[in-house]
Amino acid sequence: MLLAIARTLCTLDRAMIQIIQKISAAILAGRLNANDPDAMNEAREELSMVTIIDGQLNSIKLGAALFHPSYLEERIFITIWQKAVNILRQLLPHELAPDQPPDNTQAYSEYLSLMEAEAENLTEQIVHAASKGSLTPNALLTLEERWVRLDEILDWRKDRYGVARMLQSWYVPKVEK
Repeated sequence: MLLAIARTLCTLDRAMIQIIQKISAAILAGRLNANDPDAMNEAREELSMVTIIDGQLNSIKLGAALFHPSYLEERIFITIWQKAVNILRQLLPHELAPDQPPDNTQAYSEYLSLMEAEAENLTEQIVHAASKGSLTPNALLTLEERWVRLDEILDWRKDRYGVARMLQSWYVPKVEK
């Protein structure tokens, strides 16, 4: 039960990490903020941090390491999700504006839709685990905080560009014992 949540969450965490990695790499390559040394330093630090975390998650995905139950409570991912959401807010207007040609190298709206579909699996897993009492209050809190960030960007995209959202907003179901 918790392993299923961890696997799905790992996919979503890695997607958020990849957004940060792509933009940080573009900054370091001089394609974005080319004349801003502070942005380059920040990008270097962020890229280093998320690359280490991504490597750890990849080791787990490949079976070289195991999930630890504290993964579901790890708060660093909330910061990662918030940073990725901020990046998406800056990139999506360029991609979704009607006068912009399609850019196949940065299809962030499609990427976001794939994340939304993956999060739908997480919904069922969370409800099932919560009904069994398997999630700690801290795990529920960090799951909620991640979900709120996903809600935020999906709502923003819907309100601004009319892209329908499929995923329900976060709520913690009341489970009768």
